[in-house]
Amino acid sequence: MMSSRAKRGRRTPGALATRVISLLAFASAASVRALAAQQTIPVVGVTAPSAKTTMTLGAVLGVRELPGGRLLVNDARRRQILVFDGTLASATVAQDSTPGTSNSYFPRPGEIVPYLGDSTLFTEIVSRDVLILDRDGRVVRALSVPQYMENGFVADGLAAFPMPFPPPRAVDNRGRLLALAGTNIRRGKMADSTLVVRADLDSRQADVVGAVFHRDGAYNRQDPPQDGKRVVTTVMQPVPTVDAWTVLSDGTVAFVRGQDYHVDWVLPDGSKTATAKLPFDWKRLTDADKQHLVDSARVVSDSLMRIRNARANTPASEPSSDGQPGRGRGGGGAAAPGQQGSIQRIEYVPLSQIPDYYPPITENAAMADLDGNLWILPTTSAQSQHGELVYDVVNPKQGLFRRVRMPLGRSVAGFGKGGIVYLQFGDRTKGFHLERVKLDAGQ
Repeated sequence: MMSSRAKRGRRTPGALATRVISLLAFASAASVRALAAQQTIPVVGVTAPSAKTTMTLGAVLGVRELPGGRLLVNDARRRQILVFDGTLASATVAQDSTPGTSNSYFPRPGEIVPYLGDSTLFTEIVSRDVLILDRDGRVVRALSVPQYMENGFVADGLAAFPMPFPPPRAVDNRGRLLALAGTNIRRGKMADSTLVVRADLDSRQADVVGAVFHRDGAYNRQDPPQDGKRVVTTVMQPVPTVDAWTVLSDGTVAFVRGQDYHVDWVLPDGSKTATAKLPFDWKRLTDADKQHLVDSARVVSDSLMRIRNARANTPASEPSSDGQPGRGRGGGGAAAPGQQGSIQRIEYVPLSQIPDYYPPITENAAMADLDGNLWILPTTSAQSQHGELVYDVVNPKQGLFRRVRMPLGRSVAGFGKGGIVYLQFGDRTKGFHLERVKLDAGQ
C-alpha cells in the first residue's frame, strides 16, 4: 500500500502536463512582461548636426568640450591633441607628433581624461606619465600621483617597493583619480577580476572602490622549446563576458555587470545600491557562429604574433622584417641556454567553452554624459532598425529611462552639457570626422 508521502510525491501524466503548461504560461508571461518593459522605454533620436569638422582625423580617442563650444580632441593615430573652435571648422595643434619639442605628443597613443575646471589629464600607459593640459591643450605641469602596493594601498613611502598609481581612466567631482590596477596572473592563469582603485591627491592615499570581472578563462601554457627558444601559448576566449565601469558627473561610480546586465552603483557618500537587471535582446550563438568568431580572431592574432615574434627575436641594433627596430638581444655575448629568445602564440578555447549567447556588453561599453547619466552600448538591440547603434541611458534613481538611436554609421565620441552629444563617423582608410548634435526632445 502506497504511503501518503509517496502519494504526494507521485506525478501522474495529467499532473505533469498541468505543471508543464503552468511553466510555459509563466515563461510566456515573463517574456510578455520583458517585451512590455522594452516597449515602455522611449527611444529618441538626435537632431541634425549643428557643427561638423571638415578636416579628417586618424583615430579619435576621447574628446573634451571646452568653454564657448570649443572641443579638445585626442587624435591618437596621428599623435596629436587638437583644439577646434566652436564651429568645428578650424583647429589648432596643441600637441604634435614631432619629437623633441615643448609640445611633443607621447611616443605612443595617449588618453585624455576631463580634470578639474577646464583642465584635462593626458596620460600614457607605458611611461605612466600624467600631464595636466589647460583649456588650450597646452601642458601646464606633470601630475605627481601616489604610489601603491599590490596587496594593499598605502601612503607614499610607507611600504617597500611601491609602484606608481596606474594611469587614471576617470576623475570624480572631488578630483580623485580612478584607475584599473593590474590583473594578477598566478600559475599561468589570469585572475577573473581587476580592482578599480582611487587616489586622493590631497591625502596621498589610495583605496579600492570595487572590481570589474572578466570571465574568459584565459591562461598561459608553456610549450616545448622551438629552435632553442622558449614557447608561450596564450589560450583565449573569443567571446569573453566582461564588466564595464565609469564615473558619473556627480562622482557616482557605475559598474555594469556583463553576466546578467545590471548596474551596481557606488554613490558619492560611499553607500552602495544596484539597478535591477536591464532588458536585453539576448542573441544565441550557434556552433557555426562560434567557429566563425574563432576563425576571424585567429586571422588577426596570427598576424600580430608574426610581427611580435619577428621584433622579439631581432637584435635591438637591427630592423625586423616589418622595418621596425628589433627588441631582442644586441651583440656582444652568447645567451644562456633557454634564453635565446621567445615565441608567443595565441590559441582559442574549444567551441564547447564559448558562451551560447552573446554577452550584453564589451569592456568599454560604459560612458558618462555631463548631465549625471550612464550611457551603455549593448552588443545587440532590437530597437536598431537598419544597423544603427542604440544606447541605453541609465540613472541611479530612474534606472533605464531612455534609449538613444544614432544615425547610421555614427557612434558616440563624447558629450557636452544639456544633452549635447559628439558623434564620430568615417573609417581608417578615409579618416574620421566629428559632429555636434543634441538629443531630440521632440520625439
